[in-house]
Amino acid sequence: MQRYIRTHDETFLTITDEEADKSSKFQGAELMGEKTPPTVPETGLSSLSDDLPFENYIELAKGLNNMINFIGQNLSSPGLYDYYRCGNAGPGGCAEDVKNEFSANKPTTKTIKEIKDSQAKYQVPTADMLSIGVGGVGIFSISPTAMKELQSSLKLGDTIKFDKATQDGIGAYIILKRNATLGGYLLGSHTDVETAAHELAKQWSIFPSQYTGQMDGEYKERNKSYYALSGKQAKINAKQTVKYLESWQKSFQQFLGKPGEPGNRRTLLKKS
Repeated sequence: MQRYIRTHDETFLTITDEEADKSSKFQGAELMGEKTPPTVPETGLSSLSDDLPFENYIELAKGLNNMINFIGQNLSSPGLYDYYRCGNAGPGGCAEDVKNEFSANKPTTKTIKEIKDSQAKYQVPTADMLSIGVGGVGIFSISPTAMKELQSSLKLGDTIKFDKATQDGIGAYIILKRNATLGGYLLGSHTDVETAAHELAKQWSIFPSQYTGQMDGEYKERNKSYYALSGKQAKINAKQTVKYLESWQKSFQQFLGKPGEPGNRRTLLKKS
């Protein structure tokens, strides 16, 4: 069996099992096994209930503040919670009526129904035709398809405002529940930070793949966006992502507090 190691300069070397036992000769190298991501056991996945109240996610988002801010600064800056786009061109791909509507009445002032009504008219803009409906909206640039899915999963009413609290709550759900491997790491159910970081790359294009190889029907390359073949670019490299995720996990655990500790917030992880 052949194994792979990744050296300190981010290059891959192929070695045999026998050579793997002597891998210390590669100073700074890290034994990685296969290039494709390992499978996290089901016991390490997020254990949050399917019917956890949305109010709990809004509160849990406060412990993910640093993570949410980082995503927003790199994904939806400068608009953040009031960001909107029509395709890869950002707001520039939107027709004038859409720009006027979302400038006069920003996304945070709209209801989820108002956002969906505009998204229902979205089409991929071209040089000859701009979109008459908005595409991605808010700090997480939620697409029309994702908006419908999230509303259904979280049982959000049409009249709920798409304000900062709602967007933060949706973000906490995506991070902690929708992606069970990523959520499992932040919740302390497993310690495989690299696999969690790889799942983070699947969730948002600003993060890079942690592995190189054939995945999900496409060739992925470490340090490049998981969606590089669609023209997306990662904002940081794979090692930096792991460092950030370790920091975000630490701050989230501090927010939750230790089990049994007076005033801990772990009751938020269960339906009351």
